[in-house]
Amino acid sequence: MFRGFKSILIFLLLLALKGMVSPAFELQSFSPEIIGIGGVTSAGSMSLNPSYVTDVGFDFSASYVNLYGLKDIQGKEIIASYASKKGYLFRMRVGYLGNSLYREYSYNCEYGYRYSDIFWAGASLNLYGLWIKGYPMCFRASIDMGFTFSLTEKLISAILFRNFSEAFTRKAGSNIPEEFYCSFVYSPRDTGKLFLEVYKDVYFPFSLRLGTKVKLIKFLFLVAGYQLNPDRFSIGSIIKWRGIRVSFAYFNHSILPGTLYYGFGCCSR
Repeated sequence: MFRGFKSILIFLLLLALKGMVSPAFELQSFSPEIIGIGGVTSAGSMSLNPSYVTDVGFDFSASYVNLYGLKDIQGKEIIASYASKKGYLFRMRVGYLGNSLYREYSYNCEYGYRYSDIFWAGASLNLYGLWIKGYPMCFRASIDMGFTFSLTEKLISAILFRNFSEAFTRKAGSNIPEEFYCSFVYSPRDTGKLFLEVYKDVYFPFSLRLGTKVKLIKFLFLVAGYQLNPDRFSIGSIIKWRGIRVSFAYFNHSILPGTLYYGFGCCSR
């Protein structure tokens, strides 16, 4: 009982300190495949960028986390996507974070299209829900835009504007952060990738993120990453076997305890 009460107190403290450590509270995925490469969000297989089209076929994944190691603060996410041979991408996400006193919900519907061999574009419709015990639940909608450019055979650039629609509705009282991401993905070999991303929201300074994904053996991948401002590192692994995928990632924090992320997925590729 004391441990549960302690977890709730810490969670309320996190909310109170949000302005001090806000880069850790961006609207980020719980997928270990994103967290493992330093939180690079606009590029990668589980990217939040609706224009970043991956391999053709169906894909399903589920992620789970006890934020900062606290059992009473759970995060869950489900992602289902389909990429067609003609260049269409459809993706849906459902996310949850919270406990018995405070809960955040997110629902995302994404659509992307390959306009040419070097250019992709997409948009996302987001619905955010917030529930606090003793108060009615409230919702807020926003729109994301994403673009991906194939610069060379080995170099891809991606740009993501999250919640850009808030620039037109902020006077209505919204406090959903507008976020900007710009990333580069370099693939010198088939067995490895390097990620670099710049992140910025409307309230806080730029944050630089670095990540790598390396294929160690046929079914095992190692991921690692680092963030600047705040300084954080991540490390994890992805196991792929006959269309089944299991992933793990650890993400530390400069102020709070580190977090373990768990993921499971399957695909038709």
